[in-house]
Parts: sequence; C-alpha cells; structure tokens
Amino acid sequence: MIAEVVPLRRLPRKLSTLDYKIPTGLLVKPGSLVTIPFRGKKVFGMVIGTKSKTNVPVKMLHNITEAVFSKPLLASQQLALARAISEHYQTPLGTIMATQCPPLQPRKLRDIKIPPFAGIKRKTGEERYLWYHKPEEKQRWVIANLSISAPGQTLIVVPEKWHIREWHTILSSFIPAEHIAVITSDASVKDAFTSYFAVRRGEARVILGTKTALFAPFCNLTSVILDFEHHPSHKNWDQAPRYHAREVAEKLAALSHASLFVMSHTPSVTSALRLQNHPAMRSGDTQNIVIADLKEERQKKNYGVWSDAAMDGLQKAILERKDIVVLNHRRGAHTSIICQDCGRAARCPNCSLPLIHHERANILACHPCHLTQPMVSTCAFCHGPSMKFLGVGTEQVANELAKILHGHPYQIITIEGDTIPESLPVDKPVAIIGTSRALPFIRFGRVGTVCIIDVDNYLSIPEFHANEEFLGFIRDIHYAMPNAATLYLQTREPYRSLITALKTGALGGWYREELSLRRALHYPPFWSLLKLTYWTPSREEAEKAAALVFAKLKTLTQENKSAILTPPYGTHPPRRINQYGVVLLVRMPPEEAKIHFSDILEKLNLAAGWKIDVNPLQLLS
Repeated sequence: MIAEVVPLRRLPRKLSTLDYKIPTGLLVKPGSLVTIPFRGKKVFGMVIGTKSKTNVPVKMLHNITEAVFSKPLLASQQLALARAISEHYQTPLGTIMATQCPPLQPRKLRDIKIPPFAGIKRKTGEERYLWYHKPEEKQRWVIANLSISAPGQTLIVVPEKWHIREWHTILSSFIPAEHIAVITSDASVKDAFTSYFAVRRGEARVILGTKTALFAPFCNLTSVILDFEHHPSHKNWDQAPRYHAREVAEKLAALSHASLFVMSHTPSVTSALRLQNHPAMRSGDTQNIVIADLKEERQKKNYGVWSDAAMDGLQKAILERKDIVVLNHRRGAHTSIICQDCGRAARCPNCSLPLIHHERANILACHPCHLTQPMVSTCAFCHGPSMKFLGVGTEQVANELAKILHGHPYQIITIEGDTIPESLPVDKPVAIIGTSRALPFIRFGRVGTVCIIDVDNYLSIPEFHANEEFLGFIRDIHYAMPNAATLYLQTREPYRSLITALKTGALGGWYREELSLRRALHYPPFWSLLKLTYWTPSREEAEKAAALVFAKLKTLTQENKSAILTPPYGTHPPRRINQYGVVLLVRMPPEEAKIHFSDILEKLNLAAGWKIDVNPLQLLS
C-alpha cells in the first residue's frame, strides 16, 4: 500500500504531498502522524490518504519510518479543513498541517497515548448571531447556554489574547479550570503541548483562544463561538495563509456538524447586511458619549489639546481618583516638521512619509522603516532656519496631561509601538496615554474618563475598512468601560454620519449608508477581493513583474464578464525597508469568486515573492 504524506515542512504548494510505501505490519490511516525520510533527514509528516497504485515507480519510493501513534492524530474533518484552506488561500498543506500538530518533540510524543475518534452522528448544527451590549448581557447568555454536563466540546475564538481575560472570568464561575484549555500562538512549548493533548483526549470541554485555536485537534466539537466578530485581528494578515477566522469557523462548524454562534457588541458590516431589521439597529445606550466640536473650541480661542468638555471630564476623574485614558492615533511629540520658507516637510528617504518628531529623544523618526535621524534646525532643501512643528502626538499629549495632574497622585504611563508596561500600580490611579495598542492594559473597571484626542486622524485613513474599524474601536471602549465613566470624542466634523451614529446609538443609518457605498464601489460583502502584492528592492522589477501578471489576469478572466481588474498600483507608502511594493486587485461576486479565485491562482503560478490575500482589510499596504 502507498500512503499520501504531507511533510510538515515549507514546500511549494504543488509539492505538498509525496508518496511513501507503507511497510508490512505498520498501521497508518488518514490523520496518522508519521516520520519519513526527506532530503537525507528524518522529518514528521501527516498521512492524508492511502492507495494501492502510484504514478511513481514503487522501487523509487521510500518507506515510512514509523507511525508516532497507533491511532490517527487528526480526524477526517481536520484534514478536510486543511485541504479547504489550502485551496482557498493557495497555501501549502504542510504549512497548515504544521499548525494542526503539537510541538514536535520526539521524546515527549513517545509517552503520549491518544484514543480513537468517534464518528459524527448528529445533524448539522444551527448558526445564530448574538448582539449584546454590555458584559453582563453576554455573561447571562453564556451561563444559560453552556453546560459542563452537556456532551461535546465548545470552541471560543476571540481576536486578541487580552480578550481571553473576560471569558476566563465568565467561565470560571461554573466550569472547573481543568476542563478549560487555552490556545494562543505565543504559548510556551510546554503549555502548547499540554493544551493540545487535553483537547485531543477530550479532557478539555471548553477550548478558549485566538484564531490559532481553530486548528486544535477536536475529538467531539459541538459548538463554535466567534466573539468580537467585528474585530480586525480575526484576519490573519501578516503571513500565509491570510485567512479570516470567521470563514474558517464557518467551515469548521459545517465539517463538524457543530452549531456556530457569532457574537459582538457591534456587528461587522458583513453581518449587518443580515441584521438590518434587528431592534438594536435603531437605538443604543450612548448617555456617556460626548462629542466635542474642535471648530467651536477654536472659535472660543481654545487652541489647546483639550476641549472644554474633555477638561471637565479630566477634572472630574481626578477628584474621584479614577483612571484616565487618553488615546491618539499619532506617536511622538509632533506628526511632522515643515519649513516655513519653502513649505516642504522633512520626509523619510525610504518611504517619503513625513518624519515624526520625538521631543524627549530629540530625533526625527519613521516608524514603518525603523529609521531615526538627529533633529534638524534648518531645512534640508533650502537651508532656511524657520522650521515649524505640526500635529499632536502622544508625547505632547503626555506633556500636557502632566501639567493637569501636577500635585495629584497619578502615575502617567505612555503605551505606543512596542512599549509595554511591566505592571500598573495597585494603590493609586493611573493616566494612560497611547495609541490603540494601549487597550489591553486599561483597567476598565477603574476608568473615569476616556478621551480620543482627534477622531479625524482615525477617519482620514484612505482604506475602505477604516470607518468600520474605527466604529469597532470606539464600541470596544464603550462596551468595556463602566456606566459611570464618560467617553469624549474630539472632532472637527461632528456631523459625519458615523459620529452621529455613535452619538445617538442608532447604528442602522450608518450601516445602510456604508452598505450602499460598498455595493456601488464593488467592495465586500457584495464583492469578493483578491489582492496580489509583490515586494522587491527594484521599482522597475516590481512594475515589470506586475505588468506580466496583469496581462495573464486579463487573459484568464476575459470570459468572465463580472470580473473587475484593477491595473497595478503602488503601495502606500511606495517603499518600505528598501522594498518597493505593487498591488493587483481582482473583484468578483462572492459565489463566482468561490469557484474562480482558486482556479485563477492555480493557472497564474505566481513566482516566489508574491503575497496572496483573499478579501483583505487593507488595499494600499
């Protein structure tokens, strides 16, 4: 007999599966973890099928060295999930199956015993959407619908590691800790090994984690919960496969005949298409959201960082010794420095973005390119001495807040980029200043005031998903903070439809407007997108490669009248860390995309260096 084996190595997709002979007396089945000879080494592989014939002469085939376990490690539904992801996202099977396997430590694996899989005997599960508003509402639903006495396993997927804390608090009230397995991509080898086999043996009844948990070796999965479904971190954007957790959760639930519960305090635009008549679309609790018009502040001669309303909120929080949170989309002290003589800005020599001024370090920096240079006193172009700082960054906000907090027992903590506080003081209030990276460190239960310095910075990002991401960001904060706290949004455009929706709580109008725009402009959920990105040190090479692929795309889609091709365009910024980027975009209706995207990619046979992203959240980078 011949086994079809996927080496757990990074290989070209077309070489993902190799044939090996099964030695007499060795029992292997689809899902068996084995060791195989590969390029002069013994490596791990996953059996995905067996057959009696092969196109390769049998005498040229190597034998499987050994079966690690007497029983399959992965069930048929996990193998089917890996195949589906490999085809849809054009990713080698070995890359996906390596994620489905435990840390591959030969000595530890020898001591592990695993039971056989039981077949799936239940009917296909249901799919429901839960729209909650506050943590208490979600907790009531969880306690009412999850039971440790019910058979089967429940998977709970959250977007980021810090969201696990809330679920731990909810589950610990009625589920023993030994029945909960936590799976995240940054778990230690020891913890990952323990959690993996707790799931495989059925000891873990609840599996809680980030999107990595979707690839756990479930033995009897009966329900899948996708929480905070609106959150952009559910999308795997930085490495292949660039999947979305919702798509994988839907496929996993279907293969396992499990129920799927999609949850959030703020539906994604995709979900809103199906929830347009939901009562929560018409009203919401917004009594503690205050919109401050910065134009009115300037008319009152208030040119400072804080609106009058935000200043009142800060003073109130100080009197009550509550935590203060100030969020800003820009790092450093000032967002740019320009010459008042010639009008030109100091820009990064790599990507041409404006350099950010860091006052404390007295440097100019480009964070995407990891570039720093000394502060300049004269213009690099005309050598004029009149340099002007523009924009407000987190460093300047921290300086201004320090003046207000002078004499009060507050610890000021700035969180941006990779800056992570070791711990927060227990015995006194804190003032946290930072970008969106600060959210995991906020003690929401102790917060009195939250202020977004400049909403317009968030909404000026030229991406189709920017408004939706900002809505989710604000609602994340509003969901977590106490009813007694107040959220201040400072803007120069208070009459934007999104700002109005946040103020009134009636999200239906904004969702309808956003859906109408996306339909007209051929964006999801009405159209599926295929983004192809190529990075190379040479601009000419990038443009030439993109032109060749675009010509192939036109040929491959000429029979498909609904396909829309966007000619090659540069990324923004155009250059990053000495690499030039160019993008191609293919649009199709979703049902057609399911059929044609994989076929197009198969025929394109893209060279190394191309990045494939199905339904990306960003089109310019």
